[in-house]
Amino acid sequence: MLSKYFEMKTVREDFKSHMEGLFKELEGKKVVIYGAGEGFAELNKRYNFKEKFEVVAIADKKFEACECDIFGGFKAIKPAEVSDEEFDYVLVTNEQNKKIIYYLEGELSVPCEKIRKIFAETYYEEGININLLEDFNFSKQIIKLTKKLKNKKVVVYGAGAFFQVMKNYYDLSGLNIIAIADKKFETNKEDFEGYKAIAPSEIVDLKPDVVLVATKSYMTIIEDLYFGILHKTKIDIKPLFKKPFMILLKEIWN
Repeated sequence: MLSKYFEMKTVREDFKSHMEGLFKELEGKKVVIYGAGEGFAELNKRYNFKEKFEVVAIADKKFEACECDIFGGFKAIKPAEVSDEEFDYVLVTNEQNKKIIYYLEGELSVPCEKIRKIFAETYYEEGININLLEDFNFSKQIIKLTKKLKNKKVVVYGAGAFFQVMKNYYDLSGLNIIAIADKKFETNKEDFEGYKAIAPSEIVDLKPDVVLVATKSYMTIIEDLYFGILHKTKIDIKPLFKKPFMILLKEIWN
């Protein structure tokens, strides 16, 4: 089953541009494909890798448990056999590819300049964060939140990779976001993702109706804001992304 990240990532224009650039670079080159899962099958159906470059072989761990010589019309090899092949590049098709790249560079001594990846994350843990958001129906959450906060002034607290994923993969335009607050903006006041950047201590000065905490774990931050800089104000504090109660309880307990 394809992940939500795969479904959302691969229809974006920046992904399509990335693929076009990748195919241009690999044209006429000998390539070992690493990763023969559902994602590879779907991408091969869309792009037909045989027409883009010379596929020397396809490597996958599942070939360790079978005596497969051919897979999808390609020569099938075990991961350890990659270095036995003559290639210009290894193309990694897996969404989560850090461990694979470490393996290729470390165990198989494949030079980093010979490794290319289909899923190049724009933001830290982009895939993990999107799958998490989709697991808890963030698309529906944001629609409900937008209706609830209509005509309310909003400050978002948290300018990390988690918020960047939410901003760039989901429609936050219905929220009247007047600023993004983060400790890193105490010294750097440049605009962030098109929003005004402020230090947390400046939130009260903007007189927002609500502060939305845009972090993966948010209970401690909400508590600190409530008893700290927003103490005795009428500013509401909510999570931008809401987890089920039992998940929160488990996090607090741990």
